[in-house]
Amino acid sequence: MHTFQDNLSPATLFGDLPLLRLRMEYSVDDPELLPDYLGSSWRGILGWQMQRLCCPFGPRRACPSCLIREQCPYFVLYELQSELPGFRDAPRPYILLPETVSETDGRGCQHLTITLVGKAVRTAPLLWKTIQEAGRTGLGRERVGFAARGWKEERPGQGWVDLPEAESYRHIQGGLTLKHYLKPAPSLPWAVTVNPPLRLRVRGSYLTAMDWAALLASLAQKLEMLSVIFDAMAPLGRERWMLLKEHFATMGPSAKTDLTWKDWNRYSNRQRKKVPMGGLAGHAVIDQAPQELWQWLRCASLVHVGKGAAMGLGRIRVQGANIDDFSTGQPDND
Repeated sequence: MHTFQDNLSPATLFGDLPLLRLRMEYSVDDPELLPDYLGSSWRGILGWQMQRLCCPFGPRRACPSCLIREQCPYFVLYELQSELPGFRDAPRPYILLPETVSETDGRGCQHLTITLVGKAVRTAPLLWKTIQEAGRTGLGRERVGFAARGWKEERPGQGWVDLPEAESYRHIQGGLTLKHYLKPAPSLPWAVTVNPPLRLRVRGSYLTAMDWAALLASLAQKLEMLSVIFDAMAPLGRERWMLLKEHFATMGPSAKTDLTWKDWNRYSNRQRKKVPMGGLAGHAVIDQAPQELWQWLRCASLVHVGKGAAMGLGRIRVQGANIDDFSTGQPDND
């Protein structure tokens, strides 16, 4: 028998949303020349290279007036918006999460995790080609060269599976949706890590302390927009949204938090200036919470929350807390 909570779970509401998660391991020519955080650099270089590769009309063509825009991978990933009221400021259907992983020899190994959502999943082959081309251009303002060392695909129940080196995209299994990643909750307590920072605006101001109900409402809104715009789902509607917000208000966990505002900025080549990108970062240990909260937090770890999510900000990582520390240096393997 389905319960009220089941009907408002992310698996029920958004579980059929297509999802593909890939990870590239790569080496760079001169790591010391890279910016502190590569999310913005990856977003910029991939967008520029993809437009160059797939647009037959050249960079001066205005995408909204292009007759073939709906079939263009660049348009789907970077430009597609909705005309529906309340859906016009669409989130991007990709998340680029760069990480540096410490190795036993003391050197850092670079990882880029790419999450594609909805019809953006179909762009994976071109994205693979785009990254090859981008390696010749380089990352960041210093144009640091890089080369892919291997690719993996996350397959629930198997973890991160190595893809063959030659034309890795041909071996992507795919066919997964959000509900495949929502495994049952482990026993409490749960460890939550917010990093990169969460830049979430609520009632005109950015969160400087955790507001779980606001976080969940923002996450649900993002999942709805992704489902409507990139998977042709019908909007939830006012009545179900009222039920959801009431439900979120009752899901606030009992938690010990160590979350603080972290100031940082990035350089925008388009604006030619530094752009503030500070947000809430740190850890929390949840010792009491309804079990359905786990699924929502797992969704946040997959699609991220808040401003800058496409370039990796707002990742909410949740794990069973039978661990010794909350290090964010190692990629998520669940």
